[in-house]
Amino acid sequence: MEAKLTAQKNICEKLHQKIKSKLESDKNFKDQVTEAFKDIFTANQVDLILSKKKSKRWESKEVAKALAIYNCSSSCYEYLREQLNYPIPCKRTVLRWSSRIHIQPGLIKPVLAVLKDEFQTFTPMQRQAVLCFDEVSIDSLVSLEQKHQVILGLCKNMMGIYTRGLFHSWKQIIYFDFDLRLTKELINSIIEALHDAGVNIVGLISDMCTINVRVWNELGIDIKHGIYFNSVLFFR
Repeated sequence: MEAKLTAQKNICEKLHQKIKSKLESDKNFKDQVTEAFKDIFTANQVDLILSKKKSKRWESKEVAKALAIYNCSSSCYEYLREQLNYPIPCKRTVLRWSSRIHIQPGLIKPVLAVLKDEFQTFTPMQRQAVLCFDEVSIDSLVSLEQKHQVILGLCKNMMGIYTRGLFHSWKQIIYFDFDLRLTKELINSIIEALHDAGVNIVGLISDMCTINVRVWNELGIDIKHGIYFNSVLFFR
């Protein structure tokens, strides 16, 4: 295994020398590479590959993509970066950026920003999604969120709202709040925010608890306006 790794390293070194020579002889080579890989790497990442630098000032969209990969698998992230030399930030940088994200009750704006970046390459079919909401009982004890010095508690329920793809396998929570009363205005504002991020909401999913039935009435949902089956409603 060690011999194979050494051989691969030697091949990479030779390729780097060829790229370096090409860069010196052809001034347009870098622009050609950037254009060829624009759907995979940013210009910043291409520059990092061609120059073989060890550090770079990362842009927010690059960190957002790195966070998406890291959340899928930290082991895969380390393999891509350390073994395949994939141009992404180190693990410490990713964790430092993630610690800066302030998640608070309401619309989770950092998540919407990541969705907007990820959905740039999605097809119209992959953008079709439904909005799901559910309420869960929670412990009403008072607690202190130490990082931001916020006191939480004295709440009986938490409402979680998330969206999931209809024709593509993905799911993401985008809103949460405590002792929340759902309204027509809130649902519409969330749908508009998702639309701006590139997600097309075509239906609602919920159970039949009182708080959900109340918002159905506000939305004018009945047998004449929709198709109801097993707590799922799709608009015509």
